[in-house]
Order: sequence, then C-alpha cells, then structure tokens
Amino acid sequence: MKPSIVQRLNAINHEFYQRFAKEFLRSRKVQQPGIPKALSLLGDFASLLDLGCGDGHVGHVLREGRLPGGLTGWHGVYVGVDFSDVLLDRAAPGLRLMHADLTETAWVEEARLPEGPFDAAVLFSLLHHIPSRELRLATLRSARRLVKPGGACALSVWQLLHLERFRRKVVPWSEIGLKESDVEEGDILIDWQEGGRGIRYVHHFDRDELVALCGAAGLTVHHEFRSDGEPGDLGLYLLTRSAP
Repeated sequence: MKPSIVQRLNAINHEFYQRFAKEFLRSRKVQQPGIPKALSLLGDFASLLDLGCGDGHVGHVLREGRLPGGLTGWHGVYVGVDFSDVLLDRAAPGLRLMHADLTETAWVEEARLPEGPFDAAVLFSLLHHIPSRELRLATLRSARRLVKPGGACALSVWQLLHLERFRRKVVPWSEIGLKESDVEEGDILIDWQEGGRGIRYVHHFDRDELVALCGAAGLTVHHEFRSDGEPGDLGLYLLTRSAP
C-alpha cells in the first residue's frame, strides 16, 4: 500500500476517534465479556501494557477485580497507550496512560517506557484499525519487544461481515476518492451514525491471516476464542506467547 494511502486511512480513524469519542464510549458502556476472559487467560502477571487503551477500560477492569475466578484487587503496574487525547482525557484518575501514535514505527523509542519490559501486553480492537500488513506486523513486533521473554500477549479483532446488519454499514471506497485496488484485501470502510455521520477504516481479518501475522512477529498462538456482541462472536481473540 502506498504511504500516501496509509496516511489517508490513518487520518480517517484519527478524526473519528477525536470527533466521536463521547459517542463511541457511550456505545461501549456494556462490558464485552471477551476482555475479562482474555485477561484471565494471560496467567500470572504483575505488569501489563495496554496498546490502544482508549479510556483505560482494561485498567479499570483489573483494578476492580472484574475477572472470572481471580485477580481481585490487582495492584500491579498498568500502562495504557493511545493516540486519542480525547479518549485518554475521559479516563478515571489513577491510571498510567500516555499519548503515542502506534502507527509511527519509532513510538517505542520515543515513549521510553521505564516500567518495561512487561509481563504481558494486550491489543484489544487495535490491529484492525492499522492500515497495511507492514504496519500491523510492526505493531505486533513492538508488543513482543516490550514484554519479557516468554511473556504473554492477548489480542482481539472484529469479525463483522458474517452479519447482514454490518455488511450494510460498509461504505464504498469511492466516497473518499479511492478504489479497491488502492487498498489491501480485507480492507473496508464502516459507517457510523451516532452523534453525526462518520466513517472508520477497518481491516477484516481472516483467522488464518491473523495467526500467520502473529507467527511472523515471533508470537506463538496457544489459545483462541470468539466472543462479544449480541450474537457472541463479533470478536476473535488470540492468546499468544513470545519466544523465551
């Protein structure tokens, strides 16, 4: 994908999560069950890096002990990273949150996270918003670098197109002056209608594609499940480990 197209798609998502932050958070008031389940499957961890953290929801889940069967009163080190200062500003106090654009390959060096390396990292609903396989791979490799050898990484991506109501939300590329040949297979634009009209860039992952991407980043998948949404299968979750 041409760098100019990558920048264009990034700009679309940046604008969306700045402009519709309030409406987006309102639509996420109901906790998706896949997140606490994935956290409970990470194993024991005393430090967690949350990439694409939004308003720090994962940190709140941990601190409040809302996990199946354990980790009540967790008081480990939590660090969340997101590009949207609007979402970060809406987080409750007491969480370590920082602003960084994860699509910038130099963000790790610029962030200089003193808390790392971490026992575990999570990338929930992040990778499908990152344009180009190259950048998605770089993001996973950054996550692997930031966890300890043998550390755990959990990630999730949307699985929407098996439902007609989501297929109706797909916007043609011509709306932003692009053609299908300008983007990668699986790339789509999704319509938004709450609080105004907006669109988001999404890469719709095939399961095998996501597993292969993890492997290329040095992460081995050891568990997977589907969860979330009304039908209970709108998110694909993978639990992985880095090489020891």
